[in-house]
Amino acid sequence: MERMAPLKKRHRANEKCYIFDLRTFFSDESMLTELKTFLHVARLGSFAVAASRVNLTQSAVSGQIRRLEDALGFRLFDRSGRAVTLNRNGQRVLARAEAVIAAFQKLSDTTGDDAAPVVLRVGTISSAHGLLARTMQTFRRDFPHVQLRIVPDISLRLLDRVDTGEIDAALMVLPPFGIPSALAWSPVVRQRYRLIKPANMPGDDWRTLVLTQPFIRYERTSFGGRAVDLFLRRHDLAANDYVEMDDIIAIHDMVEAGLGVAIIPLSGDDAMSTGVVALSLGDDVFYRELGLMTGRQSMPDHLDALISALVHG
Repeated sequence: MERMAPLKKRHRANEKCYIFDLRTFFSDESMLTELKTFLHVARLGSFAVAASRVNLTQSAVSGQIRRLEDALGFRLFDRSGRAVTLNRNGQRVLARAEAVIAAFQKLSDTTGDDAAPVVLRVGTISSAHGLLARTMQTFRRDFPHVQLRIVPDISLRLLDRVDTGEIDAALMVLPPFGIPSALAWSPVVRQRYRLIKPANMPGDDWRTLVLTQPFIRYERTSFGGRAVDLFLRRHDLAANDYVEMDDIIAIHDMVEAGLGVAIIPLSGDDAMSTGVVALSLGDDVFYRELGLMTGRQSMPDHLDALISALVHG
């Protein structure tokens, strides 16, 4: 009997629709492996980085992606040098591939309702709590037997705790000195630094405000606060330090209370209270990258799924 193709085509109103046949994927361990590799490449944006994550050569990863594209009948990525980005077909396939992997994991889950739960230890900096919380609904649906143990700390100590195996992963700031060879980095969000001031404070020139107003400093021992310190040094600005702390939410609250100004990282969807105004740093803008730090060894499916939820959620 001819083997059923993993993809069926259907035409409707001149629109080509692609439907996954889950039976084929579930009966073909190779295809499941290639789908998992596809998720790694899509998440990391590089064949080389994905290869180190799955303990394969770059050529092996390229071969898996090529076989998957041949099976589907279209390309999944746009390639530019060493970087790869999902094209329109790849973006459409991504969500379906995640669903296929999650469905297969559920079929192979023999833990049962009475089994001891799996504990996933995830470290996080205080300003990333909301980002982690937004992924929990999908993650809990797909992995109801996994308990999350959240470990709050600063990025530097979280890095050490991942390296020693005390925690499984850490949602933290990208280290300014590079990533240790034993660890792997999955970028999640890039945040733009801005100056925030009380809404009733006059003036919109960030340099003048730094020099004339009390400065609430993002703590210099943290990775993100170190970037602020280097930025001010580079512009030869001596801020009038009033308080120094590592809690970005508390810094925002102090600015709202009228205690001074601050330079902190903000995402595009960060909600600002009506009592605070954020000013652009113009051409002098700089960024903070948040991501998930893990070991390079093969990861359990539930940790891989958490990374995917953070990156694509």
